[in-house]
Amino acid sequence: MAQPPRKILVIRLSSLGDVLLTSPALSSLHAAWPGSEIHFLTRKPMLPLIQFHPAVSKTWVYPAGKKELARLKKDLRSEQFDLVADWQGNFRSFPFRRLGKESVSFKKYRFRRWLYLKFNRPFTPSPVPVRYLETLAPYEVPDSGAPVSWVLPEPTRQEMTRRFLAWKTTDGPVYFVAAGARHETKRYPAIYFIQIMKMLAELQPAARFILLGGPDELETASRIKKEFSSDDRVWNAAGGFSLAESAVILKNCDGGLTNDSFLMHAATAFQVPVVAFFGGTTPQLGFAPFRSPALIAEDEKVTCRPCSHIGRESCPKGHFDCMNRLHPEAWFPKIYHFLISEQVKP
Repeated sequence: MAQPPRKILVIRLSSLGDVLLTSPALSSLHAAWPGSEIHFLTRKPMLPLIQFHPAVSKTWVYPAGKKELARLKKDLRSEQFDLVADWQGNFRSFPFRRLGKESVSFKKYRFRRWLYLKFNRPFTPSPVPVRYLETLAPYEVPDSGAPVSWVLPEPTRQEMTRRFLAWKTTDGPVYFVAAGARHETKRYPAIYFIQIMKMLAELQPAARFILLGGPDELETASRIKKEFSSDDRVWNAAGGFSLAESAVILKNCDGGLTNDSFLMHAATAFQVPVVAFFGGTTPQLGFAPFRSPALIAEDEKVTCRPCSHIGRESCPKGHFDCMNRLHPEAWFPKIYHFLISEQVKP
């Protein structure tokens, strides 16, 4: 391509974390081709993650019905895209590649990943945010070094910051706790989260905690809150706020405890230090915290991990050693040192 493309269509339909992780590559695209118009196609629940990104000129929603889908393709065809970047890379996104004069697609390395999962063969791809940008290698788009980013609407930011500050009545640190994850094998035991919270509270009496997550995490968050039922230092905010509202709360925290989940990536978007527990998945799959302060807690001696690249509903071996062996007593010194050291940075 002799000249930068006039108009680009980027496709990433799901999931929440995957869409958010496109932001560094979008920033690099915008830095390399500031005059190009970037459109982004995704599903409606993902829009809050990308619609205010400074690189994105226009967002499009992938519909559910066949008639609506046909209309969308017609409307997109009329835009006359010079380049389509298919960062979804599946049968739903494939037809859209023909809407550009040129196209690139995301490599999933399915066979190499299968060998890693099945036989523990070496698998060291670049982090997923970098792999998005690597699809544009033929166009020599340089990596700008941008971190994950999430631009929030100003009215939401102001209102939720006000609510946060009204709740925070001490000068101590505030830690978010994201104890949920879509799949069971990615969930650190709730009782372990409780133990770490109690140890932090003992050493930092002024510390406060916020339980975050969507409606699916409400049960786990409620279980944790019961252990602190008479303690107003623990705010159960799970299931009660939108994505953007939860993000404002998270943004105001001093650190957090999380699983390999969307909220882990959300924390990186605001440079909030995270302790990330990895069980049935591993950082080598490309979804480790990206360009943000993080401590990864994992047991590399558990030879049956990873058992899946996205997680499973139960441990295939029945013992769940990958999480059960991450004992709070053993890990707490590292966790405490990490969180304290991040708080004292200038």
